[in-house]
Amino acid sequence: MGVNGMQIKPLALQRGDDAKDDILVGLGRCSPSMDWQQVCLKRADSNRWVQGSKETNEVVHLQMEDDELATILLPSWGLHCEKMSSLAPEWPEALMESLKPWPLKGRGTIVFDNDFFVKHIVELAVPGQGPVLLPVGAEKLDLPTAFIKNALEKTLSDVSDISLAKLLLRTGNGQSHLHAMHGEDSVLSLGDLLDVSAVARSGYVDLSRCLQTVGPRRHATLNLQECTLFEVAPRMWAHGAAIRNVAPSIVAEKAGCRRGDVIVSANSKTVFDAPLAEVNRVLRASLPHLDIEVEQPVLEGPFYIHAASLTMLQELAGEDVAEAGKSVVPALEALFAQRGGDQIPAFGQRQPGIWAGDGGSTSRLHRDNQHRIEFGHVLHGAKLFAVETDEATAMASKEADPSFQQTEVSFPTDVPLSSAKAEWLCSSGVSVAVGGAGDMLCFWGGDRHFGANAMSSGPCIAFFHG
Repeated sequence: MGVNGMQIKPLALQRGDDAKDDILVGLGRCSPSMDWQQVCLKRADSNRWVQGSKETNEVVHLQMEDDELATILLPSWGLHCEKMSSLAPEWPEALMESLKPWPLKGRGTIVFDNDFFVKHIVELAVPGQGPVLLPVGAEKLDLPTAFIKNALEKTLSDVSDISLAKLLLRTGNGQSHLHAMHGEDSVLSLGDLLDVSAVARSGYVDLSRCLQTVGPRRHATLNLQECTLFEVAPRMWAHGAAIRNVAPSIVAEKAGCRRGDVIVSANSKTVFDAPLAEVNRVLRASLPHLDIEVEQPVLEGPFYIHAASLTMLQELAGEDVAEAGKSVVPALEALFAQRGGDQIPAFGQRQPGIWAGDGGSTSRLHRDNQHRIEFGHVLHGAKLFAVETDEATAMASKEADPSFQQTEVSFPTDVPLSSAKAEWLCSSGVSVAVGGAGDMLCFWGGDRHFGANAMSSGPCIAFFHG
C-alpha cells in the first residue's frame, strides 16, 4: 500500500472506545532498499490517517475511506456486512451498523498479519483491552482448524435448517430409536438425546428456554447407594440441575427417574433455579434417603451445548476431523515456540472444548474460573462475542434493572432484548466482535463476556481453549 511515496504494510487496527481513538499499526519504508520501520497512524477524520514526527516535521497521510480500507485488508468480510442485520435481528440496529465495515465495536484489536498476532497476542489479550480478532486465522497460521472448517462446510451444507440436537440424534443413530419408542410425531426430550448421543453426555446442554415437559412431574426415592449412581449437570449455565448420566439405568428407572430429568426439588426443598453448588449441597444433606421431584424437558427453541468433547467433530464429519481437533493446541504451541520469541502463552488445556448451538442460542454473561488468555476458533457459522472492558461504565444505572438481576443474564439474537440489555451492548464499556468460520478470537477470560450464535448461518460450532 503506497502512502505519500512510502510503502505501508498494515499489521493491525487497534480500536478505541470511540472510533476517533483508532490507531492503524503497520510497517513503513520509503524505498525497497530501506528497512521496514513501525508506523502508527492515528485517525484524523473519517477518511484520513496521520502520523507526524516532531523531530523531522515529516507527516505520513493515508487518505482512504474505511469501507475501501476494510475491503483491501479484509476481503472476505464484505459477505458478512451484506447480511449484518440478519445475524442478530433483535439486537440494536445501531450496534449492528457499528460492526461495519470493521467486525469489532469498541476497544480491541483486529490483526491482519499472522506474525504480528504470534508476537503480540500476550500483550494484546490483557484485562480491560477487549477481544483480539484474527480474521481467516486458521489459514493465515496454517492450523488444522482450516481442514476442520472445510470438512464441516461440506457435511453441514445440506442441513442448515435442522436443529443441532436433531443432527446429534441422527449421527448417534437415535432417530429410528426415537420413532420406535414414541412414534413418528414424537417430541425430542433431553433424555432421548442423552440415551443415544455420547456428545450430549460429554457437555452441558442449556435448558433455560425449554419450557415444555414430557408428562407430569414425578417423585423418585433413592437410597445412599443409588444416589452414587447418577451424575448431575447444570440446568442452565451454572444454576439448577439435570441428571446427565445414570448407571445402571435400570436402577434409576426403578426408582422413578431417568437421564435428562431436571431436579425440581429435593426432600421438599426447591432447587430448580439454585446455583449448582447449592443443589449438590442439598442433595448431600438429604442422604441417606433422598426424595427428588423431577420432570423431563422437551428440547425446544435454539439448542445449545458447551464444553462438549471433540467426539462431536467425529460424529458430524468423521474421525480424521476429530483427530485434527486434537492437534490444534500442539500446533499452536509449536508456532509460538518457533516465532513468538519471549511472548509465549501458557496453554493449560491440551484439548479444546466445543461450544455449539443453533442461531439465537447464547452463553451467559460470566467470567471464566481461570483468568487467562482464551483462544477461540470459529469452525462453522458465525458468532457474536461481547467482552466488558469497563464494568463501571457498562453497568452505570443498570444494577437496579430487573433484567440484570436475573439468575443468569443472556443476550439471545432471536428475541427482543430489554432496554437495559440493549444499552449495555451499545455502551462504550463493552466491545462486540463478529467471527465467521475460519476466524480466531482471543480474549482475557477474567473479563465478563459471552458468545451468541448468529442467525441465518446454520449451526455455529466453535471451540475454545486456554
